[in-house]
Amino acid sequence: MKHKLSIRWRLFIALEAFTLFVLILLWLLQVVFLDDIYKKIKINEIESSTESLPHTSLEDLKEKLVTYTYEKEICGMIYLPPLLEVAYESHTDSPCALELFSYPQLTEIYQYAKNSQGYYLLRYVTTNDMENDQEKNDYTQNYDEYPYRFPINVNKIKLEMDCMISASIITISSGESYLVVLNSVLSPVSSTIDTLKREYLIISVVLFFVSAVLAFAISFYISGPIRSITRTAKQLAEGNYNVDFTSKDPASEIDELAKTLNYAAKELNQTENLRRELISNVSHDLKTPLTLISGYSEVMRDLPGENSPENLQIIIDETKRLTSLVNDMLDISKLEAGIIVLEKSKLSITGLVSELLERYTKLKEQEGYTIHFDYTENVFVYADEIKMSQVVYNLVNNAVNYTGKDKAVFIRQKIVNGMVRIEVEDTGKGITQEEISAIWDRYYRTESAHQRAPVGTGLGLSIVKKILQLHDAHFGVNSTPGHGSVFWFMLPIVP
Repeated sequence: MKHKLSIRWRLFIALEAFTLFVLILLWLLQVVFLDDIYKKIKINEIESSTESLPHTSLEDLKEKLVTYTYEKEICGMIYLPPLLEVAYESHTDSPCALELFSYPQLTEIYQYAKNSQGYYLLRYVTTNDMENDQEKNDYTQNYDEYPYRFPINVNKIKLEMDCMISASIITISSGESYLVVLNSVLSPVSSTIDTLKREYLIISVVLFFVSAVLAFAISFYISGPIRSITRTAKQLAEGNYNVDFTSKDPASEIDELAKTLNYAAKELNQTENLRRELISNVSHDLKTPLTLISGYSEVMRDLPGENSPENLQIIIDETKRLTSLVNDMLDISKLEAGIIVLEKSKLSITGLVSELLERYTKLKEQEGYTIHFDYTENVFVYADEIKMSQVVYNLVNNAVNYTGKDKAVFIRQKIVNGMVRIEVEDTGKGITQEEISAIWDRYYRTESAHQRAPVGTGLGLSIVKKILQLHDAHFGVNSTPGHGSVFWFMLPIVP
């Protein structure tokens, strides 16, 4: 079986991978592509500055240049074409490359702007940065090979940085046109990159160490309660249903998991107890008829004159009881599996109850039980006759099993809002509210001691519940301790 990583290691790998991703992203943005990003920002800055130049008046242009100088460190000059006389200039504290342009170069810039629909952007380098005389000659002879680089002979101030300049022709409201040239310095970032490389090396080591510690702490914090629940769950799998999954973890999901497992353990414990009780009860119900059958058979074999119809009838009755018990257990299994198909038809629920009560005639005669059936009219319903017979049979049998010393059972048929309500009442000890909520559950029995049912198997209520649910019937039980119980169900009346 392929080994799977634990939650602790998955969290650790995920956090370390995230840290590595962040470091790589920062390295690319702040080191590898820093120069390109910086230049792109400066280009956008000077482009946006040029686009926002006012076209109202010369004074507004001057005011805008002053704003650029102090806010963006962009120096600018306003020239009056065609002689390109200086109309205004605004400088930063740093040297401005615009002062170094010769008249032919200014004229060339003006022509570039004029031929580019009034706007031209270029990058230039000082000849101080050129490596040799041949490179200087290449720049001087043919600018077209370097569309973004413009050489300049420095004869006044030594510039050690590349610059971006933009040239635009601005026509103000009075009709006069001006050549506005802006200059933004491209500061070298090589030294900054070298510094960042050293810093990021230290930061990377620290971050990996901190993330490793943090990953282990978080994984222990999260996986600890889960490991505890896993250990407890193994005990549950081994049959210890009294385990406790209570978790002190503040995470709602883990707390909810613990509560769910506690509920499952409680239900499993209850099911196991009920299963044992069922086996005990069914064994008792099986043993009694088998003992009677075996005893009467031996008596009839060994004693002359005991081979009487009465003894044979007892054997037949006990055989039928065994058959009934097995059939009830099979019915429960089928109903739980959902493989029962109802064969509904119009039937008299009144006649069905009356017919079933005739089966208790012998019981009433021999043991003194009285079963009263009160009804006023013959009522029809649409239901499965065989299954509804089981319902009434099991409810009556349950009442006979648990009725009081008066041995009285009352069956009532009532008409309520177009529905027939069948009630089966006993006079026994009743059922507590806690037991009522689970009385219909499979295997469930009240705390009353189990006794052999005079008629039936004692497994009927779970069958009743399943059959009534298949018929979409309303059903329930009303009971008060010490005053007996009333089991009832309701079905729609059909004409």
